[in-house]
Amino acid sequence: MSVVILPSALKPNVRNSVISRTILFRLSCALLSAGLFFPAFSTAATSITVQPLQSLSFGNVAAGSSKTILVSDAANAGEYLIVVTPSSKGDYNVELAFGSPAILTTGRSTLTVSFGSNSAAWNTTNSLSGSTTFNPSTPYTIQTRFKGSITLYVWISGSVSPGPGQQTGNYSGPITLSVTSTHTTGGGAGSADLTGSATVIQGLSLTAYGTLNFGSIIAGTTPSPLSAQTNGAAPLFLALGAGGYAVAVSYSQSIPMYDAQHNQITFLPSVFGSGSFFGQTSSTAVNSGSAVTLSDFFGEGLYFFWLGGTLDPIPGNQSPGVYSGTFTLTVTYTN
Repeated sequence: MSVVILPSALKPNVRNSVISRTILFRLSCALLSAGLFFPAFSTAATSITVQPLQSLSFGNVAAGSSKTILVSDAANAGEYLIVVTPSSKGDYNVELAFGSPAILTTGRSTLTVSFGSNSAAWNTTNSLSGSTTFNPSTPYTIQTRFKGSITLYVWISGSVSPGPGQQTGNYSGPITLSVTSTHTTGGGAGSADLTGSATVIQGLSLTAYGTLNFGSIIAGTTPSPLSAQTNGAAPLFLALGAGGYAVAVSYSQSIPMYDAQHNQITFLPSVFGSGSFFGQTSSTAVNSGSAVTLSDFFGEGLYFFWLGGTLDPIPGNQSPGVYSGTFTLTVTYTN
């Protein structure tokens, strides 16, 4: 006896991606025959130099998304060099204060850099290993005993979140670090800016059109595959974004399909793609984990994906019924 399995459509789903200075006056006096004598006194200021070593770079950020640079990201986190030369030996307070929030601009458009509880770090050596993290949103004080000049390294990171309608372009702006020290014999101050930058690119979207239908299948047979290249009714996924940019593609390579009684068969997808709507027949295989480049069509980035595939062989005792499942394709910018 033959058994007929009536699969329903595979429905693609989309997951789119002050200085306080306290001076202790030391008063010495001597009683002379001619009267009282008060010798002069003086104080010396602490020398502080602040120098930017590396800019904070967010790279490409898609409109409508967020991007965070961790303070441990040595390639992209900002870095300052601080040299404090005290007026005398003793215990000092060294305060680190950032202008918060930092604002990046392009033309009249702005982009805010926000800080988190561990967005900054400091160390006495130029190494993140063994560094101490802190929240740059509020002033941070280092208490230390000076016997001579001391060198400090400070790293800064953060997040940006351009809105869906954010003006695209190259954003940049200063991130200011102010450093002050206090001591009974004199204090000091210094500051420097490093550059924060981000390139806002067009947001990425993915839209699915159509369904994949294997029709009626007889139990005990091996279904014929549906070609993504030649099936004129193959489901289509359209990716829109910034032309010339690469996107990573991911999807499950084995999709379960169930009937009403939760009996299962398995769909094995095959995805082909092209930068042209008319490129289906000449499209190339797009494996999960690979990347494709959006074609540039008058400033609009485009890429077309067609879905095909096959079913695992159907056992002769497979329960008859209508089987359905969901295929999800995901694309994300690679940079």
